[in-house]
Amino acid sequence: MHKSPHSNTTRNHIPSRAELLVAGQLSIVGLILTLIGTVSLTWLVPLFPVMMIFGVAIVIFIQAARVRRVNSHVIIVSIALGLTCVSFASQPAGPEIGGYGTECVPIEDCFRPLRGAGFPLQYMIDIPGITAQDRLGVEDEFRPWAFFVDVMFYLAIGEAIHQVYRYFKVKTGQ
Repeated sequence: MHKSPHSNTTRNHIPSRAELLVAGQLSIVGLILTLIGTVSLTWLVPLFPVMMIFGVAIVIFIQAARVRRVNSHVIIVSIALGLTCVSFASQPAGPEIGGYGTECVPIEDCFRPLRGAGFPLQYMIDIPGITAQDRLGVEDEFRPWAFFVDVMFYLAIGEAIHQVYRYFKVKTGQ
């Protein structure tokens, strides 16, 4: 008979003070990495390193939460919120059209696609004439419903992955 390498004592393990201390330190490192990533986005550093920083921070938070025995749904909600905020880095122009000035000849040349942030829906839209052109800031239009839909999108993906993980975990007997 095949015996699982993971015993029931591992599942019922109560973390020691040292493990909780390490989990707290991991949380601090994850928070620092998240802040570094956010500051890097404002300096327009190339996107790939910033996304790698956010990815490492998410993995660190997951490991710290597992040691602290946080409910998996709380972790999934946290990841969904984090991914929604990270999706701010996706800033394509359009589909919204806005006016950039009034001294264009012909006047139709003043209208062009507005920059927006967020994926799959843009929850932040550039308002022309308020800030530097094609730069998003706190004074631009924030759309709470689009932000909520983005969180729900990432939450649905996270829950689906979690359910598949649980299915295979039960199927293999671990």
